[in-house]
Amino acid sequence: MVRKNESLLTNDLVFKKVFTSKENRHLLKKLIETILNMEFESVVPQETYHIDTYKMSTEHEKLMKTEVDILATTKSGEKVTIELQLQNHHFFVERTVYYAIEAYRSNYGNREMIEMESDNLYSALRKTYGINIVDFHLFHPNSQAIRTFELKDRQNHESLETALNVSLFSVTYFSLKNKNIEVGSDAYNLQQLIETGEVNSQASAFMQ
Repeated sequence: MVRKNESLLTNDLVFKKVFTSKENRHLLKKLIETILNMEFESVVPQETYHIDTYKMSTEHEKLMKTEVDILATTKSGEKVTIELQLQNHHFFVERTVYYAIEAYRSNYGNREMIEMESDNLYSALRKTYGINIVDFHLFHPNSQAIRTFELKDRQNHESLETALNVSLFSVTYFSLKNKNIEVGSDAYNLQQLIETGEVNSQASAFMQ
């Protein structure tokens, strides 16, 4: 008999299988677009789900948690990290920032980047989005269910990216517990789907 929580997307195995299987790339794309409220031409997981790979990664996690749950790349070379966290732990936030920074840094000197300048290795760096889906109240219970942080000026709150037209990184936290979210929106329906496994009849087609 399969327990209910073992078939939910909050189950690590189910989450990775659903969103990194080759036939489900459109689901990964919609997951990212819904949480970030952005659109991408295409999104491809760095490592496609396979049961043997999953077993190796879970055994490795017993020794040290150093790999993000899902790492994906957009058509333009942008990186997206996705972490599913059910319980809060010491230094969790530091870990999420580390994941985003490491993904951002990984493109340094990557000569496969179309617009990279041959004499400047930093020109290969691309925007990186760190997405963290949390099943607990990381912030105040009344705060927004989706919160995104990036480098900004302390006084006028202008982002460094906007001010200088550069590609950096952002870190987003999507709470499954916080109800401060627009009812009926794609983000709301996604929150319900991941948390309960139930799909609203009015939800977008990719959640059905």
